[in-house]
Amino acid sequence: MALGDTAGAIADYQQALSLGKAVPDETQANIYNDLGVAYLAQAQPVVAVAYLDQAIFLNHDDPRAYFNHGCACHHRGDNLTALASFEQALALDPTHAETYLNRAMVRGELGDQRGAMTDLQQAQTYFQQRGDQRGSNQARSLLMQWQRQSIAIG
Repeated sequence: MALGDTAGAIADYQQALSLGKAVPDETQANIYNDLGVAYLAQAQPVVAVAYLDQAIFLNHDDPRAYFNHGCACHHRGDNLTALASFEQALALDPTHAETYLNRAMVRGELGDQRGAMTDLQQAQTYFQQRGDQRGSNQARSLLMQWQRQSIAIG
């Protein structure tokens, strides 16, 4: 994946899974998670969700799996499931800035502008705390955009 060879990564992940019980459940969960991300990178969100479902089944305490599941569900057009997945990710890791940012987008699409703006504020705070200026700027820019739209409408 790091080399940009998504198809090769998928083949490698499949090969690792073929080892079956020789691979511990937590490792299998990580492989399924990475497979889901790889299929999402190939614009195959339905397949990605199936692998991410398996990752969550094997390790339901992994916020990364729920985050990726939320992203895949959003790409699939299932915003309600995406929202639930992002909420579960935040229950497990309440300072994950990217999850707040993505949940804001889903909330905005679902018409919850107030919730979206709150999430963007949280995202900006957590991006700043970890020194991620790019993420912080992105959250701030989206927040300002939605505030302008809210003022224009209201």
